[in-house]
Amino acid sequence: MHNLYNTTGICNTCPPYAPKNLKATIVGQNVELSWDSYTDYSAYGLQVVKNGSNIGSFLSISATSYSDNNAISSFPATYSVYAFNGYGSSYSSPIKISVSQSNISYNTTWSGVVYSNCNVTVNSGVRLAVVPGTNIYFVSGESLIVNGILNANGGSASTPILFDFSSPNSSTQNGIVFQSGSSGTINYCQIRNAYRGIYENNTTVNITNSAISGCTDGIYLYNYGSHPLIQGCSIHNNSNSGINMLYSLSSTVIKEDSIYNNYDGLYCSSSSQPTIGNISTPHGNAIRNNDAGIICCNNANPMIGNGSTAGYNNLVNTTYNVLNTTGNAIYAYDNWWGTTNPTYFKNGGALYTSFLLAPQPGIPIPPLSKTSGNYAATVNGDIPMLSELDNAYELKASNNLAQARTVCLNLIRSEERRVGKECRSRW
Repeated sequence: MHNLYNTTGICNTCPPYAPKNLKATIVGQNVELSWDSYTDYSAYGLQVVKNGSNIGSFLSISATSYSDNNAISSFPATYSVYAFNGYGSSYSSPIKISVSQSNISYNTTWSGVVYSNCNVTVNSGVRLAVVPGTNIYFVSGESLIVNGILNANGGSASTPILFDFSSPNSSTQNGIVFQSGSSGTINYCQIRNAYRGIYENNTTVNITNSAISGCTDGIYLYNYGSHPLIQGCSIHNNSNSGINMLYSLSSTVIKEDSIYNNYDGLYCSSSSQPTIGNISTPHGNAIRNNDAGIICCNNANPMIGNGSTAGYNNLVNTTYNVLNTTGNAIYAYDNWWGTTNPTYFKNGGALYTSFLLAPQPGIPIPPLSKTSGNYAATVNGDIPMLSELDNAYELKASNNLAQARTVCLNLIRSEERRVGKECRSRW
């Protein structure tokens, strides 16, 4: 029998393999396509297809991206990429960019890439379900307004749902808005570039395992009916507050989150009483590198730790770790303040009869963590040593330089051993 395959395992008389893992991202007016590196050298080249027709010129098999400029005027659109040789062509799985409707009046499912240039309202009694891995783009100040049900569950860190609102708009106050009477799920989601990433208006929707960045306020809770669990989230690089709370009850629980690089980490106002931390595990929050970690004003009375509830947070911030401008006694026992010397606690009026003598270990790193310089919250697995780096950072911030140096040296040695082992296995 004739052998169709050469010594590299590639068929000499077959069409090439199809490109894999095609993705689409909307950037301004353009669609940016990307796919995995291509290694079937029997292919002559690659070609991008839009709505069944070739676009652009042939690409080298080394290409891994293509930009379709000024593309949004021709939505909806379906893209694929195919490889070709003298024996035929093989197409990637297609990816469809659909245009959202402004009013969702029947149960609807979004998947793939969804583009919106208008407010989208989910009517009362209606469910909008979002498939894991879906990317949703609002391009000019629009919001997703939920009067019914929004189920956005990415399922895992490898298939998060993206909500990208392009840029914060103070006029439209764009973002995901849960109105009174609505409900839903926010789990394994990335929410970026909104005025308020998530706004809960007198309703409770738990927010878990998600990343919220590039907003004015990452999360905004308003009125007594808004008291969610916020757990396992990375809330960072928001220009005002990571979490802004007005009239929020003590049943609002904030634990195992990483809240950093915001102006205020948590802003508690208007009689808010959230529970910040977790004494039972004990794993609180990593609240760091904000100008102020926790601000208490206008009769707010958050529980940051009283010996039986909350506490076990790592508080390492720039100007204040806690600032209390109310007349209330704000309890903040059993937290790490960046140092063991109370003179340098950066404490503005909280009570701390007992405090931790070292950074609280074991606070889980959120599954979606920012690992690069931009606002893209990526899978934490990209940097498996992130928890050790966070520990080194907190040791350095508390002036424990020798311990921080030891942690870093151990990481370097571990990486050297890993790379050496990998090289030996290849030889």
